[in-house]
Amino acid sequence: MKIKGKILLLSISSILITGLIALTISLMQLSNALAVESEEGLKTTALASRNIYNVQGYGDYSLKEDGYVWRGMNFNVSTETSIVDDVKKEADVDITFFYGDTAVMTSLKDSKDNRLIDLKAGNEVAERVLKKGESYFDSHLIVNENEYQGYYVPIKQDSGEVIGILMASRSTDKMNTIIMKSAITTIGIIIGAILIFVGINILFTNAVTKALAGSKNMLQEVSGGNLTITLNNSILKRKDEIGDVARATDSLKGELLHIIGDIKDSSNTLMESSSQLDKSSEYTANVATQVEQAIDSISESALLQAEETKKASEDIEVMRDLIEKTSINVDELHKNSNEMNLLNETAANTLEELHGVNNTAKDAIEIIYVQTNTTNESAKKIQEAINLITSIAEETNLLSLNASIEAARAGEHGKGFSVVAYEIKKLAEQSNESARQIEEIISNLLSDSTQAVDTMNEVQKIISEQSDKVRKTEQIFKDIKNKIERSNRNVNVIERNTAELNEAKNSMVDIVNNLSGIAQNNAAGAQQTSAITQEVTRTVIEVANLAGKLKEIVVNLEKNIDMFNL
Repeated sequence: MKIKGKILLLSISSILITGLIALTISLMQLSNALAVESEEGLKTTALASRNIYNVQGYGDYSLKEDGYVWRGMNFNVSTETSIVDDVKKEADVDITFFYGDTAVMTSLKDSKDNRLIDLKAGNEVAERVLKKGESYFDSHLIVNENEYQGYYVPIKQDSGEVIGILMASRSTDKMNTIIMKSAITTIGIIIGAILIFVGINILFTNAVTKALAGSKNMLQEVSGGNLTITLNNSILKRKDEIGDVARATDSLKGELLHIIGDIKDSSNTLMESSSQLDKSSEYTANVATQVEQAIDSISESALLQAEETKKASEDIEVMRDLIEKTSINVDELHKNSNEMNLLNETAANTLEELHGVNNTAKDAIEIIYVQTNTTNESAKKIQEAINLITSIAEETNLLSLNASIEAARAGEHGKGFSVVAYEIKKLAEQSNESARQIEEIISNLLSDSTQAVDTMNEVQKIISEQSDKVRKTEQIFKDIKNKIERSNRNVNVIERNTAELNEAKNSMVDIVNNLSGIAQNNAAGAQQTSAITQEVTRTVIEVANLAGKLKEIVVNLEKNIDMFNL
C-alpha cells in the first residue's frame, strides 16, 4: 500500500474510532441523563400522587370487609380511578397503589385493557419500602413482560406506620426511542464529519504525496548516478517538514556533486602518483639488485682477503722459525768457529729460503693491497648506490605525504588510500633507515680499509728493508766463505743483524695479525651489508606491490565515479 492510501486509511480509521468513542460516550451520558431525569420525574410524580391520596378523606388507610381499601370512611382507594388516570394522561406516568405488597389500584393495564390489580411488589421493594420505610428506584422493572422504570415511596398512617407502597412507573420504550433518535442523529453528524475530514485529508494527502514523490524521484535519480536533476521550486519553498525534506534532498545532491567532483580530481592525482611510484619502485628494485650483486662481490673479495691474510700469517710463522734457526746458527758461530764453513753453507741455504719466503710474503701483501683498494672502490660505489636509495626513499616519502593529503581531502572515501599512504611512508622510512645503516657500515669499511692500506704500505717498506738485509746477509756469508778468518769479527755484526731481524719479525707478526682481524671484519661487514641490501630489496619489492594495489584501487574508484552524471 502506498503512503497516500496509508494516510487516508489512518485518518479515516482515527475519525471512525473517535466517532464511535464519541457516540458511545454520548449515548452513555444521554442514557444516564435520561435515567436521572426519569428517576427525578418519577420521584416527583410519586410524592405528588401520595400527597393527593393523603388529602383524600379523613383517617387511616384500612382494608374493609367488602375487600376494598379505604381512607377513613369516605374515600375508597380501590375504586377511585380518576387520580391514577389523570396522572397517566397529564404526565404519562403510571401510578400503582399497593396496600401491603398487593396492588389495589393502578393505571397499568394488560393487552385486554384490564387494570393489573393484585400486582405484587417484589421482595427487594417490600424489604426496602415496607419494612425500612425507604424510597426505592428500580430501573429495570418488568411488568406484564414489558420493561419499566419505577419509583417506590412508602404510604404511612398518620401515626407514621407504613401500610403500603405508591409506585410511579414509566415504560422504557419512550426513553429507548429518545436514545435511538439521538444515536441516529449523532451517527449522521459523525458520518458528515468523516466525509468532510476525508475530503480534507484527500486534498492534504495529494499535496504531501506529490511533494514526497518529487523528493523520491530525485533520490532515485541520484542513486542511479544522475546529479543534474532538480526539484520544483514550489516544493522547495514549502515551510513544513515536507519542504525541509525536499531542501535536505536537494542539499544532499549538491554535496554529492561536490564530493564526487573532488574524489574524481583526487583519483586522477592519485593515479599519476601511483604510476610514478610504480616506476620509481621498479627503478629502485633494479638499483637494489645491482647493489646486492656488488655487495656479494665485495663479500667474496673480503673472504678471499681474509684467507690470504691467514696464509701470510702462516708464512710469517715460517719466517719466525727461520730467524730462530739463524739465531741458533749465530750461537753456534760463537761456540765453534771450526764448523763455520758448514754452518755458512747451511746459513746460505737458509737465507735463500728466507729470501723466497720474503718474496712470497711480499707478493701476498701486494695481492692484499690490490684487493683492499678494490674493496674501497666497491664501497664507494655502494655509497653512491645508498645515496641513490636515500634520494628515492625521500621521494617515496614525499609521494606518500601527497597521497595522505589527497586521502584526507577525500574524507570517508579516502580512508583506504590513507592506510596505503601510511604503509608507503612507513616503508620509505624503513628504506631510509636501512640506507643510513648501510652508509654507516660502508664509512667504517672505508676507514678500516684505508688504515689497512696504510699498514700494508708500512709492511711493504719493512719487507723491502728485510729483503735488503737478507741480501746483505747473503753477501756476508759469501765473504765468510772466502774469508773465514774474519768470521769471528763479523759474528757480532751477524748477531746484531739477527736481533734486528727478530724485532722486525715480531713487528711483522703484529701487523699481519692486525691485518687478519681487519680482513675478518671486512668479511663480516660485507656479509652484514649484503643482508641489509637484501632487506632493502625486499622492502622495495613490497613498495612496488603496494603501488600496484594502489593503482588497482584507483582504477576501481574511477569505475565507481564514472556511474555519476556530473
